[in-house]
Amino acid sequence: MGTQETDWVTVANSLLSRCHVSLLVSDLTQCDARFFSALYEAILGEKVPGM
Repeated sequence: MGTQETDWVTVANSLLSRCHVSLLVSDLTQCDARFFSALYEAILGEKVPGM
């Protein structure tokens, strides 16, 4: 994993932590629909439409 990718993994985990989402990302490939859906629900307080 390169330095730049490590930085983005840190950012992703920081976002999850600040939103009180109990996911942990160790690689950018883990930033999938589940990741974004969890952030959406945590930030907006509502379910993702159509999921």
